[in-house]
Amino acid sequence: MREPLNIKVVQVSAKYAMRYFATVGGSQTETQVEKKVLAYSPIMEAIGNAKTIRNDNSSRFGKFTELHFNKHYNIIGASMRTYLLEKSRVVFQAPNERNYHVFYQLCCARDKYPYLLLDEPDSFQYIRECCEIPGVNDEEGFEETQQAFVTL
Repeated sequence: MREPLNIKVVQVSAKYAMRYFATVGGSQTETQVEKKVLAYSPIMEAIGNAKTIRNDNSSRFGKFTELHFNKHYNIIGASMRTYLLEKSRVVFQAPNERNYHVFYQLCCARDKYPYLLLDEPDSFQYIRECCEIPGVNDEEGFEETQQAFVTL
């Protein structure tokens, strides 16, 4: 019996690669495995992306995805590794930058979760700088992040 095929993909291309392999493998729609593999993206963006001067959704770490296939070239799973998380961003942001998205998402969802005792983002020392991003709804981002956890 042959070993399953493993292909390593950088996250930016993972979604396109999975769609390609699903099509080549004869799948007309996303399989549950593919949905789960893609679901980690909103979670990783929330906890690892931040607004920088040049990019409103800049990844502050690297993501490495390895896709796993069966002998029929259907996606059967994936492994993801992260590296080089910019930990200093948690305690310091340059002017017009902000901390990781998840902190703002949680504060925007504070009315739904009063037991968390969260306040406005600008009341917290490490997230008060540059709280809003034009065109970005942090409450919707929190819902997407939360739905990704449910999917996984």
